[in-house]
Amino acid sequence: MNESLVNLLTRAAAMQRQGRRLVACLVVRSRGSTPQAAGALMLVDDASNTWGTIGGGCVVAQVRREAFTMLGSGASGLLRFKLDHDYGWDDGLICGGTLELAVGSPPCADELDRAIAAIAELRPASLELRVDTDAGPAVYTLHLPPPERLYIAGAGHVGQAAARLGLSLEFDVTVFDDRADMLERFVPPGARRLSGDIATRLAEAPIDGETY
Repeated sequence: MNESLVNLLTRAAAMQRQGRRLVACLVVRSRGSTPQAAGALMLVDDASNTWGTIGGGCVVAQVRREAFTMLGSGASGLLRFKLDHDYGWDDGLICGGTLELAVGSPPCADELDRAIAAIAELRPASLELRVDTDAGPAVYTLHLPPPERLYIAGAGHVGQAAARLGLSLEFDVTVFDDRADMLERFVPPGARRLSGDIATRLAEAPIDGETY
């Protein structure tokens, strides 16, 4: 199941506080044609459930099996997959590239909380995943840049659709409208609502190179 990165981190922190065990599967290198690039994250929990995604086809099932085995033994390490007919023959998902994943325990709940707070405040953050490799211990860093801003002028049906799409693409979405009732009734959850004269409120809003 695909989830936003913030949702994944929130889920991982909650599981840890519940005493659940899980491992993080982080794509650290991709070559050629692959369904996901470096930075894609998937969680595998102690019931063999997966959260997030590192791609499609049979490779996900194989990663889940190997990660679940590693979770049971307390191991960590690197997994490498060549995405040829062995991982896509039945469903046509033959990419031809190579994926390399680091599999290990995620950072502690407090570290995850700090990263989640930074993202909410539009600040960059990073998380480290420590695993054992054939060459010895290694540390892989997941960089978490602040989400890009999407400003939408108007809460009508077009603005509502654009807001839903922006949220699904993990933008920090703000909808501007002088009709407070429209903002309250129709702007999807997760988007910010700013009422008042649209031109005035837009002029007051922060705009940088990551604002659309």
